[in-house]
Amino acid sequence: MTLAPAELVKIRLAEYTFSSSRRPNRPMSNIDICATHTMTREQAQEAADSLAADLARKFDIDYGWDEDTIVFERTGVSGEISVGNDEIRIHAQLGFLLMVLKGRIEEEIRRYLVEHFGCTIKP
Repeated sequence: MTLAPAELVKIRLAEYTFSSSRRPNRPMSNIDICATHTMTREQAQEAADSLAADLARKFDIDYGWDEDTIVFERTGVSGEISVGNDEIRIHAQLGFLLMVLKGRIEEEIRRYLVEHFGCTIKP
């Protein structure tokens, strides 16, 4: 049996579940890194802001502060950097194309946290 192109599209779309925004949910890969720091909260926020500004320049990421959390987004990745008194947590959702780079991205985040925040990475 041969399917017409419109029938193929319907079948492919049926493989996805739809969110409230009516866009298909695509496969995502999560990064969740938590680390302790010894900076003051203000110093840690300044360092996190520098990190976000650097990422914005290099990767065209939009970001902004929501209380003690930096929220960032661009096509293929979204997430947040939460800054606490002695802890920083980075959570990101990688889209399909970036999933293959998850390990390298995690390594780079850990390296940055150690070098720029003096962090100890939690297991």
